[in-house]
Amino acid sequence: MINLIKDAKNNLDVNLVPRIYVEICLEQLPAIVNFFDKDVKSAFVSLKDNNLKNQIKLESTKVASSLKVYQEFLKHDLLNQAKGNFALGKEHFKQKIYYDEMIDEKLDTLLSMGMVELSNLQNNFKIIASKIDPHKSPKEVIQQISLNHPKPCTLVKSVAGNLDNIYKFCIDKNIVKIPSTVLPTVEDTPPFYKALTFASMDSPGPFETKIVQAYYNVTVPEASWKKSRIEEHMRLFNYPDIKITSIHEVYPGHYVQYLWLKSNLSSIRKIINCNSNVEGWAHYCEAMLLDEGYGDGNLELKLVQLHEALLRACRYVVAIKLHTQNMSIKEACDFFVKEGYQEPANGLREAWRGTSEPTYLIYTYGKLKILALRENYKKFCRENYKLVDFHDEFLKIGPIPLSLVCDELIPDRIR
Repeated sequence: MINLIKDAKNNLDVNLVPRIYVEICLEQLPAIVNFFDKDVKSAFVSLKDNNLKNQIKLESTKVASSLKVYQEFLKHDLLNQAKGNFALGKEHFKQKIYYDEMIDEKLDTLLSMGMVELSNLQNNFKIIASKIDPHKSPKEVIQQISLNHPKPCTLVKSVAGNLDNIYKFCIDKNIVKIPSTVLPTVEDTPPFYKALTFASMDSPGPFETKIVQAYYNVTVPEASWKKSRIEEHMRLFNYPDIKITSIHEVYPGHYVQYLWLKSNLSSIRKIINCNSNVEGWAHYCEAMLLDEGYGDGNLELKLVQLHEALLRACRYVVAIKLHTQNMSIKEACDFFVKEGYQEPANGLREAWRGTSEPTYLIYTYGKLKILALRENYKKFCRENYKLVDFHDEFLKIGPIPLSLVCDELIPDRIR
């Protein structure tokens, strides 16, 4: 680690490094330093071998010290000199989405798809918001709902308390086969992910045979954050949103897809992860589960689900505009706030994320493709169609590009 930090200082070219990447790194570094300074050491306090324990303590201290020096280098030497451009440009963007996702639509077509979906979601959002309170604007309604959230110190417990209920609904309503009864462990997001990540699923590798425990990460605010930022962040973890996020990350989203992946007989398909399939599936599950009756038609839950869908649709549009149409980071942040009704703190994090993750359009793209695939599957099965069969067949194929899923799931004569 220490040598890597030295190499970074020597190898970073101010003409290639985008300033925003330095800013993101500076955002993450204090928590990473704290990780080595405190967390690593505390993890081995019960170690009986004192020599080994002291060695771990010494090396952790060295790493933390090196990271602090690196932090000063970034802040005082690199930040104001960084001149790189994060934008890929049209040709590289098209190549990336093709080679990563097998998406070959023209950029104009893709952007049009995203804008249509964004408009449809906004209309539905306004309709549901007016049913909840016709005297308030849609933004005021979602803001009112977002005020009802746990305290940061109880966030992990609040999230964990919802999993069993969602799992039971999936089983009772025969939504999808779930190959394991082991619940994931909910914990705070690791410090090196916090600047860009709201929630995530960390499952064992598909070839793992001994460890079965998966981890559902939720980002607890840092104590060093301003009070206003902490409050904006926690509004994203309002109680209805905790349920929608858990549907996405755990049941029947990412965790269930991982469980199916372990039983896939193809070694190649175990290691292929096409993100428009993986994230598309998890995002698809959010609305699907509510459509099947989860929440008993609760309008606040539906509005929050639409709020999450708006976030993903904004990602779709911003990804294309950031990397192919010279959209600025501020414009991207404002787009999330205005078009997706997001809190400014979340809009900024999403704009930051888009600079280094140009394909985060895959949530909405994947959802739309899976919905179209389901309709074709329904036509193919006719009176024998069952939702659970579609889900099981989809997951059994594995997280390969969606165009290939279509080829396996539905005969040519039907499509």
